[in-house]
Order: sequence, then structure tokens, then C-alpha cells
Amino acid sequence: MESGVTSAIVPNIFAASGCSQSAPPPYRAELGPVGARPGHGTTECCLVVLGRGCAGAAARRRPFAYPPSVNTSEPLVAVVIPALNEAGKIGRVLDKLPRDGRFEAIVVDDGSTDGTGDEARAHGAAVVIRHERRMGVGAAIRDGWQAGLARGRPFLALVSGDDQHEPAELAAALDALLATGADYAQGSRWVAGGRVEGPTGGRGFGTRLYSAIFSLLVLRRITDATNGFRLFRSSLLADPAIDLDQPWLDSYDLEPYVLYKAIRRGYRVIEVPCTVRYHAREGYTKMRGLRDWWRLFRPALLLRSGLKR
Repeated sequence: MESGVTSAIVPNIFAASGCSQSAPPPYRAELGPVGARPGHGTTECCLVVLGRGCAGAAARRRPFAYPPSVNTSEPLVAVVIPALNEAGKIGRVLDKLPRDGRFEAIVVDDGSTDGTGDEARAHGAAVVIRHERRMGVGAAIRDGWQAGLARGRPFLALVSGDDQHEPAELAAALDALLATGADYAQGSRWVAGGRVEGPTGGRGFGTRLYSAIFSLLVLRRITDATNGFRLFRSSLLADPAIDLDQPWLDSYDLEPYVLYKAIRRGYRVIEVPCTVRYHAREGYTKMRGLRDWWRLFRPALLLRSGLKR
């Protein structure tokens, strides 16, 4: 790997996460060539975060900074894919990413023990961030978005690491966002063109009920508020009223928090059709019963009541 590529990535990642560029122990970064992504002519690098060495939470939790300029020869969208023990699936997800040059994948391996990170590298992830212990899906998404901001991507996206979504549909979502001038595109399996594959096991009713309650609290109809398929302008995270660096957002709270804030702050939010696929034999969720459903419900409730910001 050329040293110029290394220096371009490492300082930006550390700056975005609030750490010094020297990465004091136990924060350790390992960089290595991943190889050319199919359909792309350049070799990317992989960053593995094995731990955090920042001096306290204040050092880690710094505001997001939107890059002042965008290199149009680079990908436009950083697609963040949080993953926990998704070996056998994460490769399928990456293989289905749009190949038109506008998208790159940032995989956040949240403490996997099954080689998820290795599989992500083998299938062309531009960046792989590894947590040495499980920190929560919200923390994984936050770290991925920080990496996307540090790389200067004007758009950020999110899809599931368990092959629940169809990443190729991000191309149409980006086209819709650009055509309408919207700031945020929320995926929905329930709008025209959306679909569900596989047995839902009662989750269909649960997601519709949740979306109805969320819509009441946010004063805007959203048909599929639990859907993790999302794409938005990076500049949204520069809004001082949107503070992702709050410890209570480390789990499932972060995604509904951002959607609620985007709507209530007056950003233009659209819904785009997407596929949700349930894998009955492989398992399709890591949510832990009522506790994690409560984490989905509480952001809108707490924000609406003024108990959180």
C-alpha cells in the first residue's frame, strides 16, 4: 500500500472520533490493502479499530464536522453497514452494492467472533472498522458515519449487515433524493414498489403499529419508521440540534432519533420503496425482545416530551 493512501485515511478517522492521530493504546489501527473492488480500478484500504484510547468520553464524543469541499471524482455515498457475527451474509450484502461508482461501503464490525471483518475485506469494503467488544448498533452506525464524514462523502446511507435489504436499491433512492431535492430518504416496504420476502413472524404488525405511533409523535405520516434502509445528506449531521454523541443513542435508539430530528427540524424527508427480506433458516434479527423494542419507541417519546434533546 502506498504511504500516501494511509496518511489520507488515518488522521481523518482519528480526528472524527476525537482521538489524537498517534492513537494511544489501547486504540490501535491496522491498515492493509483490500484489493480492487469489482468494477473499480483502485485499491482501497481497511481500517480496523481494535479499541478506544481516548481520554474519557468527552474526547471521544466530538461534534460531527461536515467537510468544506467535496471531490466529485470520489464516491458520493458512504454506505455504512453495521455487522455483528454476519459471516456468510456480509459478503452477499457487499456484492449487491450498486456498481456505478457513486457508492462505497464502510463496514463496522461490532465485536464479531466469526470472521465478519475478514469477509467484508474480501468482498471489497472500502473501510472496515472493528470494535474489539460489542458496543451497540447505534455506536457502530455512529462510527461508520463519522468515517464517511472524514472521507468527505456528501451523502451517508445505511443498510443492514444481515442481508435483510437490497443494497442495489440505493441507486434509485439516491436518484429520488436528488430529483426531489430532498434531504433524507427513508426506505419503506409498505409504499408502492416496496416488498417483503420471507416469513415475517408477526413483525409486519409490529412495524406497522410502531410506525403509526411514531407518526403521531412526529406529526407526519411515516409508513415504515423501523426500516434501517436510509440515505441522507451528510450536512444534516452538522445541525447543532442533532447530537448523535449522546450515550443513550448507542443502541437501537439512534436510527429513530435521526429520523425524528430530520422531520421536526424541517428537513425534506421522502419515503422510497425498498425490499425487506427475512431469512427464516439463518435468523433475521438480533433484537432482544421488549427491551430493544422499547429502545426503538423511546426516542420519539423522549424527544416529544422534552426529556431528551
